[in-house]
Amino acid sequence: MKLSSRTLVTLLLIWTSISLPEFQVKVLLDQAPIVDKIKWNFSSKDQFKLLFPEPGNVPKTYTNLTISTKNQKLYLNGNLCKFQAVKLIPLGNTIKLNGQPFHGNFIIKFNKNQTLLVNQVEIENYICSVLKTECWPNWPKEINKAMAISARSYVAAQVLEARRTKRPFHIKSSPYHQTYTGVNDNQETIAAVTETKGLILGHNGKPILAMFDSCCGGVIPALMENKDFKTYPYLARTERCNFCKPFKVYNWNATYSKQDFHQTIAKSHPKIKNIKKISLKTDPAGIVKRWSFHSSNGVHHLDARIVYGLFKNIKSYCFSVQHKSNLITVNGTGLGHHLGLCQWGARQMVDEGYNYSAILKFYYPGTKLMKLRE
Repeated sequence: MKLSSRTLVTLLLIWTSISLPEFQVKVLLDQAPIVDKIKWNFSSKDQFKLLFPEPGNVPKTYTNLTISTKNQKLYLNGNLCKFQAVKLIPLGNTIKLNGQPFHGNFIIKFNKNQTLLVNQVEIENYICSVLKTECWPNWPKEINKAMAISARSYVAAQVLEARRTKRPFHIKSSPYHQTYTGVNDNQETIAAVTETKGLILGHNGKPILAMFDSCCGGVIPALMENKDFKTYPYLARTERCNFCKPFKVYNWNATYSKQDFHQTIAKSHPKIKNIKKISLKTDPAGIVKRWSFHSSNGVHHLDARIVYGLFKNIKSYCFSVQHKSNLITVNGTGLGHHLGLCQWGARQMVDEGYNYSAILKFYYPGTKLMKLRE
């Protein structure tokens, strides 16, 4: 029976006490053009099975296996594989990928013009791993509970989006989505995930795209321009977060010599020469949208995202610039993209007595706690 998208949403968001051991997330760990050479090493002391896509092929068992690609073909320990896809299933708890243990199965396949490596993992194990990389394990559990619910909501939204667009994976392991690096053994973060098992935030019957950053810098998201707040109204917070202000991460500055700054810009934009003045275009929230470089050969405009990518010490999109003598100084607030849950703000809220529910209500206004059901 084919399910409609509305039915899928309903199945995901019904309140229930049923546990969800089989709610699987497909995480894209690696991808490359199909013509590229790639190599992955898999190992497990408990062994794992290698399955092929066609029926009638007997699974093979391995303790160590190197899978590589060449000329749009798969190779298993150097031997040509006649199939375009394979699946690895652990016989124990985990399989190691290049020495790092992962829960769940691995799928390697050619898809259109790309080679994909996907880890198919139970959602709670996925959330445990995300908290390992996106949180601070020694922070109060209440913060990690809020983060677990945010991360779980985000991936649930991505699952539905992947089904809608027929994407061969649900979510990427990258800062673009959520960073995921396999098994987490930290008991504090595992407890936060266990105590919030299945809980997500919903809005109008759908899981929310629960974005978060390290420090919002006091920016009011509702004032930010060119954001789709019609689709994601819960990200349009109108109340300023002052909770992150006491921490060092709130303010930052980056100073460059005029020569170094010019050289970095010129590497990717050689037409910009002999910068005499720098001006910024900001939106009502104070977010920088564009840099303008006034040089000897005219005025050149660069999108703020381009400059952000060129200078690693520019930590957010809320800042001012001073261009004096031989120095260029950038003074900013916040760390990240200024949307969703502010982690350092949440830390202060816990110190002031707020629980995870109150934290989520503040950073995602208009949302409700719900529970997943497959």
